[in-house]
Amino acid sequence: MSVPRRAGNAVVRNLIKRRLRESFRLLQHDLPAGYDVVVNVKPHEPLSLAAYQDLLSRACHELHRHWTRRPNTPAE
Repeated sequence: MSVPRRAGNAVVRNLIKRRLRESFRLLQHDLPAGYDVVVNVKPHEPLSLAAYQDLLSRACHELHRHWTRRPNTPAE
């Protein structure tokens, strides 16, 4: 995971990274299996741990729902 300098100084970037890592650690067993998660952080004010958990959970479940609804098309 990397957080660009535009997100803030080193203290702010590290805070965002710590909260995102902890959010994933707490949610990893509740998230759909079989996906590699890449987080692209945009500049923002640091959120609470609960807010990061909510965002991560909703994003992963939305991705899973999108991929499970895809029609199975044969390879050309």
